[in-house]
This record gives sequence, structure tokens and C-alpha cells, in this order.
Amino acid sequence: MAVDLHLLQQFQPGDSPIFRLYSWERPTLSLGRNEKIDQGINLDFCREEQIPLIRRMTGGKAVLHQSDLTYSIIGELGDPQFGEGVHETYRSLAEGFLLFFEKLGLKPQLVDASSSRDLEPHLCFTVPSVAEILVEGRKLIGSAQRIRGSASQGRFFLQHGSIPLDDPVPRMLSIFRNAEEQDLRSKMHSLETLNIYPTRTKKTLASLLKDCFAECFQLDWTQKPGFRPDDEGIQNAVKHFPDLSSDPQTFKRPKLSELNPLVPEKMFEGEFGRIRTAQIGPDGVLYLLTSNGDNDKIIRISESPLEEVTKFTSSESVNNLTMLYVIIGIVIIGIIAFMIIKNSKKF
Repeated sequence: MAVDLHLLQQFQPGDSPIFRLYSWERPTLSLGRNEKIDQGINLDFCREEQIPLIRRMTGGKAVLHQSDLTYSIIGELGDPQFGEGVHETYRSLAEGFLLFFEKLGLKPQLVDASSSRDLEPHLCFTVPSVAEILVEGRKLIGSAQRIRGSASQGRFFLQHGSIPLDDPVPRMLSIFRNAEEQDLRSKMHSLETLNIYPTRTKKTLASLLKDCFAECFQLDWTQKPGFRPDDEGIQNAVKHFPDLSSDPQTFKRPKLSELNPLVPEKMFEGEFGRIRTAQIGPDGVLYLLTSNGDNDKIIRISESPLEEVTKFTSSESVNNLTMLYVIIGIVIIGIIAFMIIKNSKKF
């Protein structure tokens, strides 16, 4: 996934779409960008089995990568082949996967959402979402997206996801404490449970998927050499994917500014009350005055963790507001007096 991040950061307007297929050296659990690590995930089991936990730069829920086919596609939003927005891109790329599953002899269906209640809050494969592909009513591929860039500089997307080859349910039951086997098997599939893998090897399946996308989007893929592990760009990207199984509290998400400098990562933490006023400070940073009973605050908005600049009591904030009204009143009176004097001179 570090390569995915690096390629997304390097993608420029006019670049050809990038399609990658890869696998994992060992079972790994990838979490959604905003997914919480709580008691529902058995960290002791992950440590004992040496299953790393990493956090993707995309959203969604947890995906167990063991014997799976992981893909990533990077392209430019607005490309006629992909569409303008997230939903359009999902739907467009789904056509390639639909063709892939059809050529495997399956009958895939494209769905938009599920109304069923999710018993296991962490698992990606238990709840379908936008432009999801189901086989026999069960999820067979989990995908997530990331958008970076701006309208003036170009907007680009990364979509990556996983197609389970062998049956991941036994290991999932050990990792996710709230998971129930009957619930998992009623909501997800693998190519093994569909009797396709390992009769068809991973290499054969990867080749077929690549051909299906080439056929669907009329593309001629050009194979590029892989990245060296000591490549500086890859090394920098790897830093964003530490193993969380040892100490999940030490993890720091990659800043959105590293993917899209025009979008702030986070605006608030905690309870700040309602916003009373906003002002650009002398340092060019936005400050917000909040009203929260006797705990009013001035909040400095920046990409770094929020810091409380000043605390003052409610009575002090009222005095400051009163002074502001007095100043405004004096200015208005002065303008009126000036107009009266000016008009009197005309007569």
C-alpha cells in the first residue's frame, strides 16, 4: 500500500491510468482511515500470529489480506472512462469486475447499499455500500477510494480493494471478537467457497482480471518495472504504515495535506460549544471565538493538532463584546455627526 500512496502522490494531469495487482508476504489486517481500534479487535491474537495491523489512507472498514488478490487503480477524475466523482468512478470501475466475475462463470449483481444491521462493526465484507458487487447475495470484493488534488491543478483518485481467494472466515473469527460464523458466511464469499480457487491459480486470475479491464475500458496495458525497496519515495511512504498491533496509541494518520494540500484534515476535537465569531489573525491563521457557558475559548485552526490559545470566563467575554458594541456605536455616531455638519454647510 505504500506504493499505492507513492503513485497517487506522483500522479499528474494527463498521466495514463495505473493498474496494479499484488499480494501480501504474510496475513495483514488493514483498517479504514477513520476506523477505531477497540476491544472488538483481538490484538493479542494478532501479535501471537504475527499479523500486522496497518491503516489505509482510504476509508471503509477492516480487510484481512491473506490469500487475496489486491488491486489498485489510479486515474484522473473527469476522464470520460471514469467519470467526475466518487460514485461515478465506483460504478465505472465496477464494470471491469463484473466482466471478470462473469468470465469465471458467476452471476454478479451491482447494488448500491444494504439495509441490514451489521453485527460486526469492523468488517468491510459484512455490509455492501455504493456500487458494490454481490454474488449469490454475498459480498465478494471490498473496495475504497481516495481523492486528491484540486479543480485548478487536477483531481485524481485511488481505488484499491481485495478479492478473497481462500476462505478468510476461520481467521476472522479469531481476530474479531464480535464476529459470528453464520453471520459472516451469509454476507461474504471467497473464490474458494465458490469452488474457483485454487483450481484457478492466483496468477491465472490476476491475468484474467487485467485482461477484463483492458477489454472493458479499451486499454493497452504497458508493464512497468517494480519499485526497489530502497527507493526514497517508497521509504517515505512506508513511514505512513506502521504496525499498530504492538501499540495502537502511537499511530499517527498521514495528513490530508500530504495527499491534498487544499483540504484540512481536522477542524475540531471535543466540545467547544457554538461559534460566536471568526477572525483571521495577524499570523494569517483563522481563529474562532466559541460560546460554551463559563468555558468560552478562542480556537486556532491549523493542520497541526489544535491548541487552545486563550481561556476566558463568560463574564470576560461579555465585557469584550460590550466594548465592541461601544466602539461600533461611537463610529456610527461620528459618521452621523459628520453628515449633519456637511449638510449644514451647504445651507
